[in-house]
Order: sequence, then C-alpha cells, then structure tokens
Amino acid sequence: QMDEPTKHHGAVVATQHCSPRNRASELSPSVFAGYLQDPWYAILAEWDEMEFDDEEEEAETAVGEAEVQVLVRRGGDESFSMVSWLMSQHDERWLIDSLNIV
Repeated sequence: QMDEPTKHHGAVVATQHCSPRNRASELSPSVFAGYLQDPWYAILAEWDEMEFDDEEEEAETAVGEAEVQVLVRRGGDESFSMVSWLMSQHDERWLIDSLNIV
C-alpha cells in the first residue's frame, strides 16, 4: 500500500532509492506519488505477481552499473509487463538510474 503507514510512504521510500542521475530523486513524495497514478507507471504500485530470473545472462554494463529485468502482473491480468531497472552504485548502495516498462 502506497499510503501505509503514512501518506505517501511508498513514494518516500521509492525516491530514497533513486540515484542522483535520476530526476525523480529531486521530486517531493506527493509529486512522485502523482506519477504513479499515471496508467503507464501504475503497475509499479499495483502488481500482485512477480517473476525474476536470476539465471538470466547478465547484460554488458560498466563496473558499478547493472540492469535488472523483472516481470510483473496485476491479479487477473493475462500477461506480464517487463520492468527494466538501470542501476548504479553510490556509496556502496545500489540506486535506480532509470526504468523502462514494456
């Protein structure tokens, strides 16, 4: 739940995991929560099922960077959406540079 235990809690947590390269790191939680209302991004807050293939061949990335692909689906939907996360290390933490939803 995005608003548990407090209003915009999910947006606060999400923006804390955005890297300095990600413009979302500069957004207030209320503005970020507004983006998650957009039908394109709503799957990020509404998924009920996830598949992650940790056996998948790793994509070529620079040292300190990674790409992670996850399949997510809402309950009752027939097909999955793929979310591709581009991440980088900052002070030994993996943070989100960008994501793409297909």
